[in-house]
Amino acid sequence: MKRILTATACLVLTACGANTGVGEVHPQTREIINNYSTPNPDIEAAYKQLVEQCLMQRGVPQAQGLESSQRSSLLGISGIFTSEDAARDGYPGTYKESSSLTAEQQSALYGSSQSSTSDITLSSGVVVSVRTDGCVSVAEEKIYGSLENATRYKNFINEMKTGEQEGTIEDIFDAAGKETSAYKACITDKTGFTAETPEHLAQQVEEKLGQYRLPGQSPHTEELNIAVTDYKCQQSSKIVEKTNKEYLKRISQWLKENEEMVLKIRDIEEAAQQNAIDIVNS
Repeated sequence: MKRILTATACLVLTACGANTGVGEVHPQTREIINNYSTPNPDIEAAYKQLVEQCLMQRGVPQAQGLESSQRSSLLGISGIFTSEDAARDGYPGTYKESSSLTAEQQSALYGSSQSSTSDITLSSGVVVSVRTDGCVSVAEEKIYGSLENATRYKNFINEMKTGEQEGTIEDIFDAAGKETSAYKACITDKTGFTAETPEHLAQQVEEKLGQYRLPGQSPHTEELNIAVTDYKCQQSSKIVEKTNKEYLKRISQWLKENEEMVLKIRDIEEAAQQNAIDIVNS
């Protein structure tokens, strides 16, 4: 079970005598964001169960390779594995681009052009229009309590990006010099690839192997071995931990200014996890 940080009644970033300098992020805030950036297995299990039940009730064949109900890595790049199980799914870029969903499955999962919609305005001012009658929306409403909560939760990573300072992803990896060097050495030694970041390795693997598998299809042995080794190198070098810290420094001012939103995201995930556990155990 994934642990959810339950903060005290005081505000995370500025209260309780917190003393953080410019560019620093309060440890409690960092833990909330780290929880957010790690896919929640309880939520994933409930999501898969609810979507499959919904399709069955509608008499629609099960869909292979359902998209996750959660979001990408904190840095928004490919190749980051949060667990060995995730690594065993391989690299997204080796999937064939053509969708394996039939028109019937597409409509059942995500709604049709005639579906009713709900418009949700994010804190950034962006308006997200959500179709309300697809199995995905039905599942998310049960897990997150409302489509608004689900939409705000999934889009929080995009909200954070509005607070980014100038710079590039490469700058973040440059700032993690020791960890980046350790990752590169590990990958070269154990796989023969020369890659400075997980994203670079993902690109090289995808270029070598091509798009050879359908959504939901397991990777073949070569890709599986590389991905699992990649995960172990990410862990031993601490490259993901370090680059996440550097990224949070980049958006530290935004986090301080949007403390209430950060706490709301924590509350949404905490409630969603409990709902998910109840759903799976019911």
